[in-house]
Amino acid sequence: MTVEELVAAGVALAIVSAKRLGAGLANRAIEGVEQAVADQLGRLYRWIAGRLPGEDGTALIDEAGRSPDAQAVLRRQLVLALGEDPAGVEELRVLLSPHAPVLARGDFLLSASSGIPRQLPPAVADFTGRGQELARLVEAAERPGGGRVCLVHGPGGIGKTSVVVQAAHRLMPSFPDGQLFVDLNGAEERPAAAGEVLGDFLVALGVARARIPDDEAGRTRQFRTELADRRVLIILDNAASEQQVSALMPGGSSCAVLITSRSVLATLAVDDRVALSGLDESTAWDLLRRIGGVDRVDEDPEAGREVVRLCGGLPLALRIAGARLATFQARTVGSFARDLADDHRRLDVLSLGERSVRAVFRAGYQTLPSLQQRAFRLLSALDTPDLPAWALSPLLDVNADAAEACLEGLLLAHLVQARRGEAGGQRIVLHDLARGFSKERAAEQPADESDSAVQRLLGALPSTADAADTQLRPAGARHSGRDAAVRYPPPDDAVAGDVWEAVEWFEAERVVLVSAVTHAHAHGWWELCWELTDAMSIALEHQWRWDISCQLHELALDAAGGIVKTCGFGVVQR
Repeated sequence: MTVEELVAAGVALAIVSAKRLGAGLANRAIEGVEQAVADQLGRLYRWIAGRLPGEDGTALIDEAGRSPDAQAVLRRQLVLALGEDPAGVEELRVLLSPHAPVLARGDFLLSASSGIPRQLPPAVADFTGRGQELARLVEAAERPGGGRVCLVHGPGGIGKTSVVVQAAHRLMPSFPDGQLFVDLNGAEERPAAAGEVLGDFLVALGVARARIPDDEAGRTRQFRTELADRRVLIILDNAASEQQVSALMPGGSSCAVLITSRSVLATLAVDDRVALSGLDESTAWDLLRRIGGVDRVDEDPEAGREVVRLCGGLPLALRIAGARLATFQARTVGSFARDLADDHRRLDVLSLGERSVRAVFRAGYQTLPSLQQRAFRLLSALDTPDLPAWALSPLLDVNADAAEACLEGLLLAHLVQARRGEAGGQRIVLHDLARGFSKERAAEQPADESDSAVQRLLGALPSTADAADTQLRPAGARHSGRDAAVRYPPPDDAVAGDVWEAVEWFEAERVVLVSAVTHAHAHGWWELCWELTDAMSIALEHQWRWDISCQLHELALDAAGGIVKTCGFGVVQR
């Protein structure tokens, strides 16, 4: 029996003695018991009373016999008193030994909680890295004064739960009145109801179910009352929304709350926000070797490094990759790396048992509104590592405000990332594994969804490129007959205003423009192909990108040759 179970049994029997029911109740529970049971109960009663703080332990036991709340307090105090007294625990075990038949057959003695919950999951044994994040969480949770609420947010599979559980185990000595843990199922179609969670928390804190209010607001009030003078650590894992979490917040300053969520929960009042990103290459390498086995991964270090690269720093992907290497020993690391390098198979390979990278992305995708789902699908339509944020407007065929609101939703859900471009403005970035999932979802839709979206984006690029090209020409804009392709007006802030902005713009968008020309040629969009090439020709010369210029002009000449009536052939040859 644990200390909590021993205390629960001892308190229940002490209450029996206090009510002077000793021998009678014991005789009903145990056949053939002798009168000595009453004496044994009396000794247990006096021992417990002597272990309680203060001078009136007997009054505490008497009150516990009348009030479930007082009984929970009594148990909690006794557990704390025995926490660093192994000899006392053994004494209690000896005092309870004569009552073993009652404890075995009379579960009514242990029906209520000890009031000191220990609900933490085990810490991950092969936890790797995240030293700074752990230090921040521990420091924030132990910070004196005020309620301490910390949020850890990031995309699915990034290791939020592992980090918080690791921190919670380090914090246990600071919160001796217990640790509460719940998975709020925030990524599921139906997240956990706050009222049900509160009911379970109250039972864990020693409140009888009969005394728990039926409504959520009443449970929240009782929850805060129960925690008013306790030091309890509360872990709210996988939170769905601010509203769900708010009902589970303690009211006082003695507790600490650690929250994990895929969402930023931007309007939730917290003391510290910790954003988790992918592991750096060195930490990812260490994690793969710890899970896959040092000797196993070191069989082919070059292939092992490729596995790390293809996992993109995502801890879940690295764990699955390591587990596969450890499980299927007959396969070489090189063959596994080749399977992982296959864009069409990568997400299949990163699945083992109940763990799946695809399932993590699907859970986040399914919770998005329809416009954000469409945006996520379309962001992978052009093979480029990033896109300017304004590109979302033509992709979705919505105005700039609607596109910005859509991007904010994707960022809050951590399905895309954003960075500030060197030429200013935001750029949208898809993790390589998220890009693979995006392409899978796009393939489920009619082909014209993606084609129409990319045509609109490519239609916006010539107008923007023309404006930048004009800044690079001393004589200003030149007429080249580039007006056959359907144009889509770009936002004003995407257009270069002077020669330096033009140079920066072409450098920032060079990869996007090259991908756009290649995509247009592959799809037979001949006007877009040659007009885009001509719009960036001067910029490529200024940048001394002769290899790229030759490559694109070959595609543009081929495209111009496929058009019956056009001046494009002569323009491109110029």
